[in-house]
Amino acid sequence: MKIRMLKNARGSENGTTLKSFIGGKTYDIEDSLGRVFIEEMRVAVLAHVVNLPVIFEIPEKAVAIETPEKFLPGKPRDWVGLQITPMSGGDAVTVKRINRGGKVVLSDGRLIHYSLLKREWGIANVD
Repeated sequence: MKIRMLKNARGSENGTTLKSFIGGKTYDIEDSLGRVFIEEMRVAVLAHVVNLPVIFEIPEKAVAIETPEKFLPGKPRDWVGLQITPMSGGDAVTVKRINRGGKVVLSDGRLIHYSLLKREWGIANVD
């Protein structure tokens, strides 16, 4: 069976040797493994059904990663009293306290993990 991988996945055609299959490439593999990739894992399609363009290209130059202008600086304990807003939009709230285990208590009563706070929240514009 010819398949085209949509994502990277690992699988075994003979049950003993594990092989890596790279997303964007076409492979001729055993029917049983092909069905698993297509129907169960949903990481591949039949190669003759869809003629997909090459989805992975290596850029000639390094790509600059943009960082948000307003990020949460410092260590979590420095965030207490800081006014923040969700990057997706919403009202500003204040960080009330940081509990053990990285749980952040907000002024509106929400309890979120500080890793989520760093990724999806920014410093509020306080005039």
